[in-house]
Amino acid sequence: MDTAGNIPDPLAPGTAPATPPKVIATVACDLEFAPLGTRSRLLDSLGGRPVLQRTLAALRAVPALGTIVLLAPAAQHAALRSVIMEVPDVEILPLNTRHAFVERRVRAGRAWNLCGWRGGAGQWTVFDEDYHPAAVGEACRHCAADHVLSVPAHGALLDPALLAALLHHHLYQNHEMRVTYTPAAPGLCGLALRADIVAEMAASGCMPGNLLGYEPAAPTVDTLIREACMQVDPALSKIPNRFLVDTQRSWQMVETLLARGPWDCPAALAAAARDLPLAQRLPQPREIQLELTPRRCTHPPGSVPAAVAAAVVPLDARPWQQWLGRHTFADDLLLTVGGDGDPLLYPDLLAVLRAARASGARHIHLQTDLLDGTAMLLQAMAEDLVDVLSVCFYGDDAPTYAAVGGYDGHAAVCANLEQVIKHSRQTLVVPRLLKVRQTIGQLEAFFDRWVSRTGWAVLDGPTDRAGAVPFGAVVDMAPPKRRACRRLAERLVLRADGRAVACDQDIHALLNLGPIADTTLEQMWLGAPLMQLRSAHAAGAWGTIDPCRHCREWHRP
Repeated sequence: MDTAGNIPDPLAPGTAPATPPKVIATVACDLEFAPLGTRSRLLDSLGGRPVLQRTLAALRAVPALGTIVLLAPAAQHAALRSVIMEVPDVEILPLNTRHAFVERRVRAGRAWNLCGWRGGAGQWTVFDEDYHPAAVGEACRHCAADHVLSVPAHGALLDPALLAALLHHHLYQNHEMRVTYTPAAPGLCGLALRADIVAEMAASGCMPGNLLGYEPAAPTVDTLIREACMQVDPALSKIPNRFLVDTQRSWQMVETLLARGPWDCPAALAAAARDLPLAQRLPQPREIQLELTPRRCTHPPGSVPAAVAAAVVPLDARPWQQWLGRHTFADDLLLTVGGDGDPLLYPDLLAVLRAARASGARHIHLQTDLLDGTAMLLQAMAEDLVDVLSVCFYGDDAPTYAAVGGYDGHAAVCANLEQVIKHSRQTLVVPRLLKVRQTIGQLEAFFDRWVSRTGWAVLDGPTDRAGAVPFGAVVDMAPPKRRACRRLAERLVLRADGRAVACDQDIHALLNLGPIADTTLEQMWLGAPLMQLRSAHAAGAWGTIDPCRHCREWHRP
């Protein structure tokens, strides 16, 4: 957008060829479910207009963009026509959905980083969430298009100037790849593709993440620093917010922002979202870490001392079932079952997972050493109680595993993992290797092997638990300038004895937020203890608080 507020034409005279290329937009629409599996909000009124009308209005403001193609289930076409009556040059075509296996894995993986264009469990991107290769390919063929702009239907805050700039970059500045994107926060822009790559993706079922991700068999430079990526103001790419109104959390945020607007540019909008007070956001954390037991077979660097673990008396299943039953979780809440102990050593794990699902936990992550309890895990997977499974390794061979993990378990975890993989079509399996000096030479081979095998892998660094245990990492990754802890506004930890604490580094429960017996999630999250802790961090007073003064993990998301 220029100083006069005009949106630049990507095909303006002096830059356009004699015959301008035909560019269409595709919008996958489902009036029942959003791409993440949440409730569709396309017909809901946002600031006095249905969400879908806002999205279409943003597209129609992009110069040189031709037909807008809505891809929707056939039974919804009539309902959609009533919404688009006043929008020119819009067609509705059938939504030929992607394979159910891909659908499940995209949803499971993307849930763990909804505020970033990529990340989470796997190599999926925000562009994968609503991309259906066959349907987009048919739309491109039907319209005889040269290029396709794929945008999200729930993009009520799509920025026409950013979309126009993306198209210009795609048409005239990206000479390396046939796809162009921007790392802006989800919901502000889209993905541009050339017709020939669209056709190839339709034929093979290839997804955008397959093009933009890491391929161990053919490693190359990250697309983030290639011409395929249109760089944007860091204010748009470094903000941990989702501007797609497809979850309760993002809907509430956008609704609040619109009431404060209008915003003259996306950077101003992003700044307002960043500074939105916690009290005006959804009264639940993004993630809860639920520790059911302090027991584990291994004792790797960063583990809680045995004496501390032995002093924790874990609750049985009934109190957890009662507490979970009193809550309805937000549709984007992440539940990690793990922590200091191994949940597969908790005898009533299935009962707790069932209660969590019944309370609305749509994204459940189980983290385990996978040395015992495989039968219980397979039953949980059969009941669709686990979306992502993290399996911890302490070495890529038996001697290293035993030396680092303090337990001779490499053969057992490998055998159990093979058994799990055979039954994991509904669960995304993520092997994780602890990065310490003994495993440095094993990191690359481990990562490449498991990315090829299961789709993703993680390299973890141990923590010193705010100085409570010896520092075992290869290097201290904390930035040189201390800032307020990021996790205080994102995560909550429930200890095995039922106490809520502000952080997983607090192994002595010094920052106690109350027991589950008489404290609700909202009271834990917005109660005086945690709000005062956040205020102290915002004022730079972490040096007066234990264990915060010694923490090295304050910068982690």
